[in-house]
Amino acid sequence: MRRLGSKTAEAKSTHLRKWKFLLLLALVAAWWIKVQSLPMLALQERLLAGLSYLYSLLLVGAAVFFFAQGRRLRSYAAGEIQETAVGWRFILEEPSRAPRPASLSGGEMLVGRDEQARLRPDDPRVSRRHCRIFVKGGRLFVQDLGSANGTWLQGRRLGRDPAALTLGDVLFLGGPQSGCRITIAERSNR
Repeated sequence: MRRLGSKTAEAKSTHLRKWKFLLLLALVAAWWIKVQSLPMLALQERLLAGLSYLYSLLLVGAAVFFFAQGRRLRSYAAGEIQETAVGWRFILEEPSRAPRPASLSGGEMLVGRDEQARLRPDDPRVSRRHCRIFVKGGRLFVQDLGSANGTWLQGRRLGRDPAALTLGDVLFLGGPQSGCRITIAERSNR
């Protein structure tokens, strides 16, 4: 799993400082325009109101901005956000049907006979919630979800821990050489 490197962290930190400064500058400019539009007598009476307005606006804007940026940076550091969009293409092959393509560009894909599954093989050896294929840190993984007949990769049955997938890997669902298989066909950077 690729962690946030020092060079990338410095770039993110510089980007964040730039946006913080621009937000503060915009808030000060908005307050100054409001103050300049008031007559001089009203300025003395409304100075306190203007300052409290600016302060509350600054607090709300900064809180929303920093909360969103902080969550994004934490997600990036945890490897949940990819640096570049990567698309993966699969081919589901079953003995009774023509090969079917599927794709995944982020997140995860449930494989099984369940209605919520994005990839549904028509094979009784495949469980309702058989396995999930997901992208994390720009890499592709598969995780067996406790299926009865197992998910097989390179001749071995997978446990509950996620296993990394590479281009050309073949997953067998329901047995080591069963008729239902998923081939990792293509990876593309968009």
